Amino acid sequence: MPLSSTDQDRLAKLLAMFSSSHDGEVANAARMAEKLVKARGETWDNVIKHNGNHQQPSPPKPRTPYPWKAAVDECMEWEDHLTAWENEFLESLAERSVHKPLTVKQEVALNKIIAKIDTLKGMNW
Repeated sequence: MPLSSTDQDRLAKLLAMFSSSHDGEVANAARMAEKLVKARGETWDNVIKHNGNHQQPSPPKPRTPYPWKAAVDECMEWEDHLTAWENEFLESLAERSVHKPLTVKQEVALNKIIAKIDTLKGMNW
């Protein structure tokens, strides 16, 4: 059974007691934490890795504010105002399958280009 939010709060308080300068308090907190985890039918591995949730966490959603393919297409219209590297990067993304998500590094680079173009748009190029 996954740990309830009450159990998680209690476990956090017990773990905080591990920093006590009193050895007996540390040992008692460790025993109580172990008892709590075992009483819920959990293992420390599952509690630490999955917070008591037996399902794997879902992957993060793309951080680009709108579909990246549309962003790439729009950015490519500004090729005269971009560096050679930025244009090559956009071309490589344009050839990429829309179903293959961007890496975090690619999203960061694309967002920098988007910000640059947003600045250019404000200058009425």
